Amino acid sequence: MRALIGTLIAFLFFGDSHATSLNLYTPVQIAPGTWLLAPTVPGEPEVGVVIGERSVAVIGAPKSGVYARQILEHVAELTRKPVSHVIVLSHYCDHACASAELADTATVVASDALDPTGPLVWANDPLDGPEYFAGAGIARPALVVRTRATLDLGGRRIVLEKVPGIATALVALQPDTRIVWTGALSREQATPAEASALRAVLAKLPGYRGAATRAGTQATPS
Repeated sequence: MRALIGTLIAFLFFGDSHATSLNLYTPVQIAPGTWLLAPTVPGEPEVGVVIGERSVAVIGAPKSGVYARQILEHVAELTRKPVSHVIVLSHYCDHACASAELADTATVVASDALDPTGPLVWANDPLDGPEYFAGAGIARPALVVRTRATLDLGGRRIVLEKVPGIATALVALQPDTRIVWTGALSREQATPAEASALRAVLAKLPGYRGAATRAGTQATPS
């Protein structure tokens, strides 16, 4: 029994160490002070990093604590400014389940319809290995968006809007760079309702472009 317990402890410890040592993202600058953390694993969600004069907003909180730590490491490489806000754009765990850990250091922002106590819903199959689930959970948002909200990062604003008909979904707009972050609405597995909601949002935003398009990649915006 002791040998079995020791094996399990070693597996979990080294498994988590292996996961955190992986390079899950490649930073790509898509506008001054705006970065896309492009996933190195195809099909994984992107993350936005928006740097203001005072602080940083992270757009998207995918998967788990493993991803949360990777995101913070990349932000620290890009700037010395603190992460003040983590924006959760949907209820899918692929876009929200790193928020439990990121909430320790930043204000989590989400729709008022987000239920952090509900079951975790995955848009894509998680990567194999229990290490990728470590710390997965949705934080109770400290700032809720009922219709529209504006974050001030110091010299730079992010405007958040609820998506009509998709209660848990938000879009994040950067007026200065004309970039829109649309979260799970733009994933390949989007439902017809989600795809329709995205078209309606983009139709009202002439001149705005999805973040991944600005980066010149084929991935969908985070």
